[in-house]
Amino acid sequence: MGPNDLQAARSAFLETDPWALDFARSEITFLCTDPLEPDYSPAMVRALARCHDGRVEHEGEWTTLAFADANEALAVALHLQRTAPRRLRCALVTVECTVAATEVGGRPCSLSLGGEHLASEARARRVPPGTIHLCARTWERLEHRIEAHTRSALVATELEGDTVTSAAITLPPPRQAALSTFAGLGLT
Repeated sequence: MGPNDLQAARSAFLETDPWALDFARSEITFLCTDPLEPDYSPAMVRALARCHDGRVEHEGEWTTLAFADANEALAVALHLQRTAPRRLRCALVTVECTVAATEVGGRPCSLSLGGEHLASEARARRVPPGTIHLCARTWERLEHRIEAHTRSALVATELEGDTVTSAAITLPPPRQAALSTFAGLGLT
């Protein structure tokens, strides 16, 4: 499969017998990040998403992946941040959306309907490179497991009363970085 795999899948999906489509409301966590090419091939991104029970939702100016489990989405975001040769902007947004599911070529295929993934893109645009932004709902899903993922990271939360309204995870820069943004905090 070539670089137009997502478009081919969408075409095949749209050509599917409409009676073979299942529609359901599901909670999805969208991971939106800077474009991953040329650092990662589209096949590598698809394989990484599949390893974490996710899928590529959109590729273009931004890369958006979709996951049924926020924990898996965070694991992928952290993996990308740690392995990419550059600092990425990432956002995780958990929303309820309509998902269409079918089989294409004997394999299960699903696609989120509507523009819910655009919220993750809007948030990713606003975060600095090297940061993963989490919306309040994503934080709720991860709150008790967040420490397991972020031992060496700086985690900042915004609160309204006692309720977290958003969070940001910033990983330390690679050891070979010329200037450490964590140096002033003594976290090198």
